[in-house]
Amino acid sequence: MTSVSNDNGRAFEYVIVLGLKKHLESLGIDYLETERTTVDNSRDMLKLKELPEAKQKDFILAASKFLEWVDSEGWFIGADKITIDRLPDKEGQRNNVTDIELKIEKGEDIEQKNISVKHNHDALKHPRLPNLVAQCGIEDETIDRLWRENHDAIWTEFNRKSKDLKADAKTFKELKDIDNSFIDKNLYKPLIDAVIKFLKENVKDNPDKVKSFFNFLTSDMDFYTVKNERLKVIIKKFLDITPPTVMNIEYPYLQRLNTFKITFDNDWEMTLRLHTASSRMYKSVRLINTSSKLDVMCINLDDLIDMEHIDKSN
Repeated sequence: MTSVSNDNGRAFEYVIVLGLKKHLESLGIDYLETERTTVDNSRDMLKLKELPEAKQKDFILAASKFLEWVDSEGWFIGADKITIDRLPDKEGQRNNVTDIELKIEKGEDIEQKNISVKHNHDALKHPRLPNLVAQCGIEDETIDRLWRENHDAIWTEFNRKSKDLKADAKTFKELKDIDNSFIDKNLYKPLIDAVIKFLKENVKDNPDKVKSFFNFLTSDMDFYTVKNERLKVIIKKFLDITPPTVMNIEYPYLQRLNTFKITFDNDWEMTLRLHTASSRMYKSVRLINTSSKLDVMCINLDDLIDMEHIDKSN
């Protein structure tokens, strides 16, 4: 995610939380804002003010449409107190994609609503390759070390070949300008081959690991995604999802060397597209930038979960 995209996302989260607080006050419901939420809101209030006025108004409109939907769902009926918590990005590196967590106290019961906020993409997640072992639910330091060594060795070999192509290249684009398929063949394919080999050897035939990997790619808890589009707000309900026990891998997907597909036996079909996380090849003069990540998309999501499309013009 680019810095601009990240800032916009945080600004949208801030607007939703601000709208929530005002809405709860209008309903006469007590609320508690966690300390980290207060800190994040102070930071992101400035990010919102830096946006063009039209973007600010759009975020405010989208948040109001979401809150109207929340009311129609009866989330706050009978609520005595609500705790609002904005979770840090590091939670997404685990199994939790929640950006805003609401704990709704109703008498002795506490209902939890998990909200994932998106404003410009449909990806389920953007996992980094070096953390693959933990993402599969494997807690073995030796396996993790061997995987990371293999990952780094592929990057080292790619770096050697890139110097043969253009010794003074500073960006990946410079390599593509010379040979459009160079990165696909010499970086993405070896990395994806290694990922698939690892998944087949350590995950594919183990139902518990298949479930763990699926839960990492989606979440191991129920949540709602709020996506802001130009003309509408989409509410996606990731609720009561049956975890899989079997998965099959297709590569390359649609003849693309940077993409593979996983089909799970709970009918979820995901494409995982690999790309570099930065345009620059080096972190410093000699240190290769080995940052790469996967864009994970569910290509049949419309058939799997309920969604509501809210027109922003009404």
